[in-house]
Amino acid sequence: MSEWRATYRLQLRQGRTLVEARELVPYLHRLGISHLYLSPVFRARPGSSHGYDVTDPMRIDPELGTEEDLRALVTELRAHGMGLLLDVVPNHMAACFENAAWRDVLAYGPRSRFASWFDVDWTRHGGKIWLPILGDPLPEVLRRGEIDLVWHDGQVAFRYFDHRLPLRPDTEARVLAGVFLQERDLPLVPLFRRLSLLGSLRGEQRVSEADASELEKVRLATEERLGAGGRVLVQRVLEGWQGERLREILRRQHYRLGFWRKKARALNYRRFFDIDGLVALRQEDETVFRGTHARILEWAEQGLLDGLRIDHVDGLLEPEAYLRRLGTRVAIFVEKILAPGEELPESWRVEGTTGYEFLGRADALFVDPEGYRKIEAWYRSQLDSRRWPRDFETAALGAKREMLRGPLACDVDRVVRSFLRSFELPRSESAALRRALVEFVAQLPVYRTYVSSPRAEDRRYVDHALSRSRALGIHHGTLEEAWQLGFARALRPARLSALGRIEQLSGPAAAKGIEDTAFYRYAPLLSTVEVGAIPGFGLENAAELLHGANLARMRRHPRTLLAASTHDTKRSADARSRLHVLSEAADRWIEAVGRWREANRPFRTGVGRGQRPGFAAEYHFYQCALALWPEDGDWTPELVGRVEAAVLKAAREAKIETSWTDPDGAFEEALRSFVRRALSREEAASFLEDAGAFERSVRRPALWSALSRTLLQLTSPGVPDVYQGDELWNSSLVDPDNRRSVDFDLRKRLLGEVSGDFERELGKWVREPECGRAKLFALWRVLRLRAVSPRLFTEGSYAPLEVRGRHAAHLFAFLRELGDDRAVVLVPRLLFRMGAEFDKPPVGEVWGDTAVVLPARPGDPLRCRLNGSAVATAELQVREVFRVFPGGLLTNVRAD
Repeated sequence: MSEWRATYRLQLRQGRTLVEARELVPYLHRLGISHLYLSPVFRARPGSSHGYDVTDPMRIDPELGTEEDLRALVTELRAHGMGLLLDVVPNHMAACFENAAWRDVLAYGPRSRFASWFDVDWTRHGGKIWLPILGDPLPEVLRRGEIDLVWHDGQVAFRYFDHRLPLRPDTEARVLAGVFLQERDLPLVPLFRRLSLLGSLRGEQRVSEADASELEKVRLATEERLGAGGRVLVQRVLEGWQGERLREILRRQHYRLGFWRKKARALNYRRFFDIDGLVALRQEDETVFRGTHARILEWAEQGLLDGLRIDHVDGLLEPEAYLRRLGTRVAIFVEKILAPGEELPESWRVEGTTGYEFLGRADALFVDPEGYRKIEAWYRSQLDSRRWPRDFETAALGAKREMLRGPLACDVDRVVRSFLRSFELPRSESAALRRALVEFVAQLPVYRTYVSSPRAEDRRYVDHALSRSRALGIHHGTLEEAWQLGFARALRPARLSALGRIEQLSGPAAAKGIEDTAFYRYAPLLSTVEVGAIPGFGLENAAELLHGANLARMRRHPRTLLAASTHDTKRSADARSRLHVLSEAADRWIEAVGRWREANRPFRTGVGRGQRPGFAAEYHFYQCALALWPEDGDWTPELVGRVEAAVLKAAREAKIETSWTDPDGAFEEALRSFVRRALSREEAASFLEDAGAFERSVRRPALWSALSRTLLQLTSPGVPDVYQGDELWNSSLVDPDNRRSVDFDLRKRLLGEVSGDFERELGKWVREPECGRAKLFALWRVLRLRAVSPRLFTEGSYAPLEVRGRHAAHLFAFLRELGDDRAVVLVPRLLFRMGAEFDKPPVGEVWGDTAVVLPARPGDPLRCRLNGSAVATAELQVREVFRVFPGGLLTNVRAD
């Protein structure tokens, strides 16, 4: 197994295949990456842009390649001493026709061979699955003739626009019999064989493996033998099934088609969050685990995989049991959002998380607390308090309640029904229990607890939520008693499972309420509303908190991933760095936004408080525009479109002026028009000139700050995770903007330059940081050191270092040691506030008497890997260390 030094996240799909991933291996090896980190590879819904909508967990998606391509990729990685980390999706599969398991459940209902796979409540709707796919109530849809029967992929299916739905075998047999009677010119043998098999099956009986295999063979043979002409003849007959005949066929299925607006209380299958097209899996069932993980476990056994990234581990009923089933053949990293002070359960068999908690603590280091509070106070004064929350706690709490009463109401109802059954409560308790459950989950300070393997901190989190609920007069005795008995391990399995259902609900409530709603309702500074962070938290003592987090990680999970940008971050790390600087220029920023709002007033519609867009959306636009501001000031249609898409998504996610489910067309058109006109040189020249000048004043301090963040990520305890393209400057906004294609040819060429005669060119790269070579250089140099002494950064001790002098507050310093090897890391911060000239790098004499105190220790002198200077003193003068590069990594390890 390759030593974990650095991972590189590569997004497959949208034209990038396993073959292309293999071609990148030599470049990633030269860069210093130890593990290629791939997005999901299994067969997904056709045209999927991300791969999380899996349809077959046993086969590689043909859009990506073949298993032979995967094995060739691993062979190439091994030849370069590298490993493979694979993203795994255990929580859900796509609820679509292409998913054979889901299709089987729709066809055979609770008797399906795959019925145990999916989290369906068969006690509702007469044992049928309620599918919320209709744009109107069913009678209206049927009246318009929008549902019909079609011959699709070797079988009869219902068609409703893009949806395809299978028929029960007995009803399909009835339809095929009608085809036989009406159309004599068809190739009869394959159709007759299929009809015979279907006729031998009743819709409610379980299909054996042999029957299923035979049906699949016949389906393929039928499709092949019919040919294009035969398919046309079959379709002609099917078109005659209308009116009452069609209604009767629909009534006999194992599913009911429903109007999507009625789904809040009608859905009887659990989803991934509130996405109807992703049906949840029951991984707590050993059979389901084996059926969905057989290929992954096989690859691990064969040595193809070095690690697994487990998507949304908190969605599993019993995460610890699931992780135990995965075994210890490969390293396991879990995607989990940790609240401030929260730790992973010690009993979990994992290397650590995907690194969002590091992202939050590291970002806080580069936000000026005084400036942030000033911006926040001004922001609050501008909001319409009748519609927008005035603080983040109110925004988060309110949004979680809305999610639980709205999109997640069906999941709440399901938990209530589970409680009524398990605790033998009368139905008259439903309403009170529902209210108590909603408030309890809303008040929970973490994404979830783990009652199946409880910890003391879980009890504290539950007690906090119960106490807050009682203070509001919204509580239920049985719910409170159940938690206390659960933590005392005094509940029988059915009742313990009911608590587990609450835990499965609390994660989606937090994700949808906080990340996908509150982050867009309360955003005084967009760089602080990010996955893994809480706006304004821990800014005053950011350095102390980061040292503490680094120490804790080094002791508990020294190989956890360290994230800066991911496919799920709202903004890339470099975009956040540019916005962080606004906290250092708070007064100038507030004044500038005031000027811009006045200059762009003609681009709004309406009057007074009815103006569109309102303050919140317009302010979001200014921050997004600043994050993407082009160096040459040329707002191309592509750039304008990226800002427009991000601002519109933000407004829909906020769900105040418009939303995904109830879009306000007039508002959205006003918002689009505002963005396009404000970024038009013909209409907004004065704004663009003013805003461009402001951007130029913060651009380079932001870039140097981003260099600091990169150095911090590469040297802190853990394994740095580089998101695709981030080795150069990469300003991107929320997905899908952050999944754009990457110019790897450019990166390969520039890596050749920085790994050449860098000492001659380094000063220029730092003085003109826009080219990105300084960032690429830092990444390459530090990863080369990690390759020579990998355990120094994953297992080495960590100690904060004392900083003295004029600019002590602008330096974050620490020491890593392992045996005789040691490394001193000096990270500049808040450089704009330091008062240096905006366009000159913060190196040399600007640091004055600032110095770092090293613990006395004899040994080899330290040499700076980024500046080349050698130091043999117990007190490092920063001006001497930062001769050329604004950052320091001093070590006695010989890496050249």
